[in-house]
Amino acid sequence: MLPRPPSLCRGFLTLSAAHRDMWGIRAGPEILAIEDKFRVSKEADARELAQLIQGVLIQPGDALVLQGMGAHPINCAVKAATIAAQRFGRATPLNVHFTGPAPGMIMNSQRRDYEIWLVIRLADAPLVPELPEETRALIVSTATRVHALAGAITSSLKERTPVDLHGIGPVCVHKMAEAMTVTAEFCRKEKLAGELLARPSFYQVQSDSDVSELGRMAHLYLRRVGDMLVFEAVGTETISTAVKAAAAAMKLADEQKPIEMEVTGPTEEIAKSMGAFAKRNSWVTLHKTRRCSEARDDTTTPPRLTASAESDRVKLAGAISLSLREHPCVEIQGIGPLCIRKIVEALEIAGVQCDDGKGQHIRASARFENLPCGKGMSRSGEPYLTAMVFRLRLHRLHEVGGPSSDEGG
Repeated sequence: MLPRPPSLCRGFLTLSAAHRDMWGIRAGPEILAIEDKFRVSKEADARELAQLIQGVLIQPGDALVLQGMGAHPINCAVKAATIAAQRFGRATPLNVHFTGPAPGMIMNSQRRDYEIWLVIRLADAPLVPELPEETRALIVSTATRVHALAGAITSSLKERTPVDLHGIGPVCVHKMAEAMTVTAEFCRKEKLAGELLARPSFYQVQSDSDVSELGRMAHLYLRRVGDMLVFEAVGTETISTAVKAAAAAMKLADEQKPIEMEVTGPTEEIAKSMGAFAKRNSWVTLHKTRRCSEARDDTTTPPRLTASAESDRVKLAGAISLSLREHPCVEIQGIGPLCIRKIVEALEIAGVQCDDGKGQHIRASARFENLPCGKGMSRSGEPYLTAMVFRLRLHRLHEVGGPSSDEGG
């Protein structure tokens, strides 16, 4: 069973938007004056493109333009900007602006195929340090209407509330980019002073990634309530590393502002191209949250499920879904990378089973726990085994947009 994306497509990419000096929906003279412009094709590689960005942007104020048309080129460009941003670090962040080409330079006038430009500039200070802690989370799905999304972003920015856009897959990323260009035009018509800035958030975990280093990086990155970071992982060892890093970050976080995670898989469209379940990517999305009152008051011991290397992921997902319908929290434990992967895959499926069409999905915390073992069970001779324990609960976010439409408005 391959999990379809729920009504809110979670994970993979976040764009945090804030409003400052206006660029507009079409590139102005300052953007046209940027010498380094690169057209992104469908065959472009995001990591090679990220290296290009690093090679061009040397000093604060340096800028380049990535030009793309269609979901896959835009997704690749955004992904490359995200990878480059994480390599530069928080001290010298990248500011990303979404705009269209100058009048007369549009290659295709059809609504779905107009060109989008990403203006990427190396900043000399953190992105909008005066932003309030609270942000508005908007979920982007393949059914989201671009103009409805742009209207929701504009409404929040008028109230000086930053926006987090969450989506998964090239189509959702493309809708985000389109919405950002439309939002810039809406803000211009509303005479809002400022510019629409975006900070994409994404991280691809490698098989040799250091768990402690990743955990510290995530803890430092997730500072404000509403901040998100996404670990993309492929394969048993890498998925296990991503989850362990998430648990390490959660241990470092403030108890009143904990870090939680969501687990998602690719959209059906992407899953078909990836083939077998074993070759698919998993996304572990970390959220900086505020501890809810229910968590403070809840002193009951939640029921606990156990996953083994032989566990069936679909049956395990069913047990998770059923338990969450009967209890506010459920725990599930597993020992070793294979068990962790089984739990992750089960959470992907359970997320779909728990989706009620109104944005309900599963949030989890993770921790290490020493479990006593019988004689001869521990290869190291220790009297215990270290298990990964997930604590699960149901969570709900707002979804924006309705049926897809090519019409304006």
